[in-house]
Amino acid sequence: MPRVQLGDVTDDTLFLTFSYQHNLKLFLDSSLFEMMIHQLSRIQDLEIARLIAYVVMPNHVHVIVTSCVPEVESILYALKKPVSQKALPYLKSHFPGVYEKLQVSTGRKATHRFWLWGGGHVRAIRSHEEIQNQIKYIHRNPVRNRLVERPEDWRWSSFRYYRTGDPDPILVNRPDWI
Repeated sequence: MPRVQLGDVTDDTLFLTFSYQHNLKLFLDSSLFEMMIHQLSRIQDLEIARLIAYVVMPNHVHVIVTSCVPEVESILYALKKPVSQKALPYLKSHFPGVYEKLQVSTGRKATHRFWLWGGGHVRAIRSHEEIQNQIKYIHRNPVRNRLVERPEDWRWSSFRYYRTGDPDPILVNRPDWI
C-alpha cells in the first residue's frame, strides 16, 4: 500500500469522530475492538479511504483518512454499518444488560442502536501542522482518559506503527513527512 505523499493533504484528508449510543463504553472486550479494527482495515481494502491514523476508545473512535470517494457519508457508512451489524448481536449474547441500554424508540417501534445518531464529527484537515497535531491528539487519547500510562500501551491505535513501523493490528498510510 503506497504511503501518503507530501501533496496528499487536501480537502480529502478528514478527521472523523463518532461515538457509541448514549456515549456508553461499549467496547467491553477485545472482540468488539477487533470488529472495529477489521472494518478500518476493510475500508482500505475496498479503496474507500486510506487510513492515516486511528484510535478506538471504549466510548468513541477517532480516525484520520484520505478519502478515495466523493462523499464522506460513504466512509462513515462503510465503517459504522458493518460494525453495528456484528456488535449488536454480540452485545445481546455476551452483555445483555448493556444491550438493553441501547434500545431507542423510533416512532412506534423500539430498536437497538450501536452508534450515536448522526454522522459524528467530520472536519477537513488542511495543513501538515494540523495533521501532525491531530495524530498526536488521537494517539494520546488513551493516556488522557487514564486507560494506559503510555500511548504505546494502547493496542487499539496506530501509535505503535508510527513509533516502530509495526503494522499490528493494521497497516496505516503514514505520511512521508512525519
